[in-house]
Amino acid sequence: MIRVAIAVIGCLLALAACGSSSKPTVEPTTPLGQIQAAVDSSSADSPKVTNGKRTGLYVVTFKVHDNLSSGMIKAGIAMDVYDMAKHVKESSAMPVAVEFRGTFPLVDQYGNKSTGVIFQEMLLGSTIDRINYDNIDTTSLTGLENISDGKLKVNPTL
Repeated sequence: MIRVAIAVIGCLLALAACGSSSKPTVEPTTPLGQIQAAVDSSSADSPKVTNGKRTGLYVVTFKVHDNLSSGMIKAGIAMDVYDMAKHVKESSAMPVAVEFRGTFPLVDQYGNKSTGVIFQEMLLGSTIDRINYDNIDTTSLTGLENISDGKLKVNPTL
C-alpha cells in the first residue's frame, strides 16, 4: 500500500514538473518579429532587426567576430550574412529587402575606441529567395558582391 502511494506521488511530481517547465511558444505575428526570430536562430552574433526607411525594408545589425586575419574576418562576415539570409528565406516573412550591417570595434588615430559599421550590403527579398544556399561559397565576400542588390561596402581597414 505504501509502495503504491509513493509511486502515485512520484508520478504526480513528475507530471507537475513536466507541465511547469513547458512554455507555449508564440509565433511572431509581425514581419519585423518574424525576421528577428529568423536571424536569432542563425549563427550571427547579437543580430538586431529594425525597420528601414521604406516599407518592407529591414536593417539587420550584427557583431562581426574578430579573427586571426582580415581574410578570416571577411569570411566570417560572409558566412553570417548567408546564414541569416537563409533563415529569413525559411521564415514566413518575405521582406522587400534586407540590409545587413556588421559592426566591429574601431580605434581612431588618437587611440579612441568606438563601435562602427565595417560592412554593409542590401539584398532584395527576391534575391534572398533565389539563392541556393547548399550550392554557393558562403565564405566569399566577392560572391556576396556579385549578388548584392546595393553597393557592398567594406571598411578599407579590412
